[in-house]
Amino acid sequence: MSTLDFFRILLKLFGLYILVSVFLVLPQLVGMLSYDDGWTEYVSMLFIPTSLLSIFCLLAFYPDLIISKLRLDRGLDGDHIPFEKPDADIILRLGAIIAGGLLFVQNISPFLSAAYYLLKASVPGALERNFMGFNPFDYKIKFVTNILNLVIGYLLITHSDHVSRLLAAKKNSQIKLALIEIQ
Repeated sequence: MSTLDFFRILLKLFGLYILVSVFLVLPQLVGMLSYDDGWTEYVSMLFIPTSLLSIFCLLAFYPDLIISKLRLDRGLDGDHIPFEKPDADIILRLGAIIAGGLLFVQNISPFLSAAYYLLKASVPGALERNFMGFNPFDYKIKFVTNILNLVIGYLLITHSDHVSRLLAAKKNSQIKLALIEIQ
């Protein structure tokens, strides 16, 4: 399988994962209607699923654009991924890409939600009317945590070759230490 084909399949799978997460977010958005804040709730009900659907369309229908922008195929040794006899380095790279992709995809929705609530908290008087018990500090922590997770996921995807070398170096040093202890 070529590297481009593999990353196309992987990005389309992440796109399907986001599509499923849209359906998981919808009940939470409907629950927000109980606050009866007017038009802002309807805007959020449209904005969050629309942004997730646009990310789905980008991943599912334009994977070549993402592959070229993130330069995903540059870290691998050749144009062919040998699944017959996978090398440990390739497995570590693919694992870093998959882990980074999952970390990135899982934090898009909470990031948008926390950003929405913090934006809403910045409007004077909005919290006193509808959000009894709303703690903006909690949402600031969630917002920062989601940003960090998105950045870490992005870095795992784009620097998978460095991550695999780091993990392989630790593995080799642990093997050497184990051999020294045995002797």
